[in-house]
Amino acid sequence: MVSAELDLRILKETTKATGAVTDELKKELQGQGHVLTGTLLKTMTNVITSRPDTTEGAIVMQDYYQVVNTGIVANRIPYNRGSGKRTSK
Repeated sequence: MVSAELDLRILKETTKATGAVTDELKKELQGQGHVLTGTLLKTMTNVITSRPDTTEGAIVMQDYYQVVNTGIVANRIPYNRGSGKRTSK
């Protein structure tokens, strides 16, 4: 009985912790202006896995988070001087 209660508490606390981390990550991305369509923020989910001896929490999101977080090297952006529009209007 005590073990089941402890397992439930661990599960609840893990869920709470991953939720808090996800919320902070979303705030950080919004603060940096990485919102555009909002798909990355909308698709962030928490996955809790509980086994007899381990409880794990994970935050799952779109693969392109890596690029949003770290950016890309300038030489990977296709740009040639004179290409594109001359004005912003």
